[in-house]
This record gives sequence, structure tokens and C-alpha cells, in this order.
Amino acid sequence: MHVIDDSAALRESFEALLESHGINAHSYASAEEFWRNAAPLPIDCLIIDIDLPGASGVDLLDQLRKDHVNAPALFITGRRVSEDVRWAAARLRAAFFEKPILPEELISTVREALG
Repeated sequence: MHVIDDSAALRESFEALLESHGINAHSYASAEEFWRNAAPLPIDCLIIDIDLPGASGVDLLDQLRKDHVNAPALFITGRRVSEDVRWAAARLRAAFFEKPILPEELISTVREALG
């Protein structure tokens, strides 16, 4: 499980929540940090903030899909979402959540995505 979000508090919170449910999680502050550090790890599921510094979450998932990474993905955002972003999420086969996210809802969705 990979969590990509520029908020350190949110990354730590998600990582602790996931690990408390037996889900091993790795977190990154940006798409670029993910690219530098995630390569040796399996990509089984992704939680990606749409509004990342540098490359956006949509850009990150778009590149992963082009690289034939078909892992389930969950987009998260703290702002109102445009139709273009919703269309991109659908095209990239990603679920969509607006912050704040209920812990139970996140864990349920992740467990379903992981099979």
C-alpha cells in the first residue's frame, strides 16, 4: 500500500490507520518522492492526493497506467472537484474521496480493493 500526500499529518494518520488493520503502508510527500523510492516495492494499492506539489496525483496515476501498473487507486482531495478531474478519475479507474475521510470508509474501500 502506498500513500502519496503532501500533508505529513495525513500521511502519518493514514499509515497508522492502515497498519493498525494489518496493512503494510509506505508514504511519500510527492509524486517525485514516490518515483525515487517506491521502485523496489510491490504496488498493490495506492492512495493519492490529487493536489500534490510538482506532478499532480492525476499525472502520477496516468503515468503508472501507461507503465501498465493496474493496481487499485483511491484519489483523495480537500477541495471541490471539477468534472475534468472526475472524468480523469473514471478514465484511470480510480475511486474518489473528498476529505475528511471516515476511517471506516477508507479501510473498507482499501480491503475491497486489495481483494
